[in-house]
Amino acid sequence: MNRGRDRRQVKLDSQQHYKELEESHDAKASERFHTPPAYQSYSVEDYLRKMGVDIKEVTGDE
Repeated sequence: MNRGRDRRQVKLDSQQHYKELEESHDAKASERFHTPPAYQSYSVEDYLRKMGVDIKEVTGDE
């Protein structure tokens, strides 16, 4: 006699549920979820420009 759902049925239901969630996503929600990184990498030249150092004068470039 089968009482309730067995492990196999629970697993199949779980997989079906997540498959439905993946298929029914909103494009705008996806855009809002993928935000730019909190910390962006900057080069030394970017930092020196921010601090007001004239890079051409330091490196000798014209």
